[in-house]
Amino acid sequence: MKRCVIHFGMFKTGSSSIQHSFAEQLGDQHWHYLKLGSPNHGGAFSRLFAEDLSARRHVIFESDLQGLEAKKLKLKKRLAKQLSGTAENFLASAEWFSSNAFKPAHVAQLQHLFLDYVDQVEAVGYIRSPKAYMESAFQETLKHGAKGQLNFAKLYPRYRERIEKFDQVLGKDKVRVWKFDPSTFYNGCVVQEFCRQLQIDFPVADIKRINESLSYEATAFLYTYRAYGPGFGEGIAAIAENKLLIARLAQLKGRKLRFSWSAVSPVLEANRDDIHWIEERVGVSLDENEPESPDAVKSPEDLLRYSPESLVWLAEQLGDASLVSDGVRITPKKVAVWLHKLRLKLAQEAGLAVMAADGKRSRLTVSTLAGLVKQASPTLQNLSDADTDLLLSEAFKHIIGRIDTDNNVLVEGLGVFKTSEKGDKKTAKKITFHIKKT
Repeated sequence: MKRCVIHFGMFKTGSSSIQHSFAEQLGDQHWHYLKLGSPNHGGAFSRLFAEDLSARRHVIFESDLQGLEAKKLKLKKRLAKQLSGTAENFLASAEWFSSNAFKPAHVAQLQHLFLDYVDQVEAVGYIRSPKAYMESAFQETLKHGAKGQLNFAKLYPRYRERIEKFDQVLGKDKVRVWKFDPSTFYNGCVVQEFCRQLQIDFPVADIKRINESLSYEATAFLYTYRAYGPGFGEGIAAIAENKLLIARLAQLKGRKLRFSWSAVSPVLEANRDDIHWIEERVGVSLDENEPESPDAVKSPEDLLRYSPESLVWLAEQLGDASLVSDGVRITPKKVAVWLHKLRLKLAQEAGLAVMAADGKRSRLTVSTLAGLVKQASPTLQNLSDADTDLLLSEAFKHIIGRIDTDNNVLVEGLGVFKTSEKGDKKTAKKITFHIKKT
């Protein structure tokens, strides 16, 4: 019997470690991890079920707004090719599956899609205790560009809304929900525990452990940047720049982010029925016997106070110790300016296009393009910058050579370059690129 398992990972439940461990390594006659361009399948499936890509917060290219149905068809063909394979089990994984954006109708569509190739569709996932989830969710929303706002009620996970849709569509007996508690996991490892639960034979040596948590101090900086900085930006360059900034902030060690019980308790009380529902569904208590931390966050203002050590660290990243010299008044707006300077500095060092003071981006170069490609394709990370530049340069030289002799250049797997004469000048050409194949 062939089956497809949907892994709906909530924030900070080891999903990234599971996805990156399986992305290139899990593929034999027993298990096949779907290959959809990224270890995290959220982007692929959100596009598949999208009705209007202009509603997406960060549209990468203008072409993303065109030919949506053609893109969906291409993705379906890619899925069909893999699901028609000889593996007994297929695995799809995305935090997006547990989000409120993934509706019951989407679960039904996904089930219908999979059942054309497999006999059974199941869903599995981990959930965190409410306070721990709220702390993690706050960090994740900041990473993805949310403005500097702290609303404890909106961070509550709403378990029933996230989980019951799978029960209703797939059947409760086809849905397994586990509490995320590393102290109870096999060897304390979420990937090994996940493999044990699903009977996946996977080498321990191939496990990739990814910790995406930010310290309290790093979270305070990111909150400040979102509240007082210029914003996330738009397009693939902005995505790459923000990833670089967050990766650098992740190097700032410090305390764990903790919310105050005085701020969280009213939210938990208001959602007591929902907590009771998920506890019955999981079969264990979600009580968090955690003492109040003296530096727990009670209000947004707590995140706008910075430790001297963290400010020194930020000045070191910018190479200017005078920023935090004695007598210098440090405000959140000033910290946001420093963080934006760090963002631009990291982008320049990585060869990415950066936003200038007038809001316009610098001209795209081969090195810039190479940097963007490597940011978007983890499998190319081991390729040197020089080799990546050379590969792209040679590829476009060949395309340009074809454009000189042919008005429509089809590059299989990429798209079509179309040329047209500009005005009466026979030697001048306008070149347009269309991702959709013809």
